[in-house]
Amino acid sequence: MIQPLLHEAPARRAWRTLLLLLMLIICMLAFSPRAPSLQFDNADKWQHVAAFFCLSFCAALSLAPGWRAATTAGLGMLAFGLFIEAVQMHLPARSAEWLDVVADGAGIALGVSAAVLARWLWPRRIRS
Repeated sequence: MIQPLLHEAPARRAWRTLLLLLMLIICMLAFSPRAPSLQFDNADKWQHVAAFFCLSFCAALSLAPGWRAATTAGLGMLAFGLFIEAVQMHLPARSAEWLDVVADGAGIALGVSAAVLARWLWPRRIRS
């Protein structure tokens, strides 16, 4: 039941649509003057990890299975994280931090790994 969500082309289109929606929401939050934040130590960094986990999981599943596609997804999400930080440098109410990019990278590694692991645990069934 889960295999089509991980391997089929129509599902990849759905993952791509979800990815674009998430990217739009994250841009709105990242570029707003005052983004919501949780109240505990390093909450901002954990938000980066969670956001980029979700983005990278969707990005990896939006491409065909394989390490090359997973690497492409991860690098694309890293570029997106760098783009956000570059824009925030120029926004008066925001600031850019290298530790945000490190947190993004952690989320990317976890998200891409989770997608690769899911595809490995639930391999594509060959129809006979």
